[in-house]
Amino acid sequence: MAIFAADKTSRYNTIFYGRIVSRNSKFDDLACVIQNINSNERRFLLFTLLDSEEPYLAYESPAPLIGNIKSIKKHKAGYKVYYSSRP
Repeated sequence: MAIFAADKTSRYNTIFYGRIVSRNSKFDDLACVIQNINSNERRFLLFTLLDSEEPYLAYESPAPLIGNIKSIKKHKAGYKVYYSSRP
């Protein structure tokens, strides 16, 4: 697996920081898109830090073959990830 990130000045990226899981958290969450370089399959991963500072995988889902993370919204049933239409 590999993470290919755009320049940090890019509007959209395969890396995303922010308080998504809990707005009251002391820490920012980390979301990323990973890619299997053999099969090109991509997965979205959302990590959070617990108050004990232990990392925790909060959410995982398939990601489209093309596109970067635009935004992430928390819903009752999980999370909705919005992707750009271009890499």
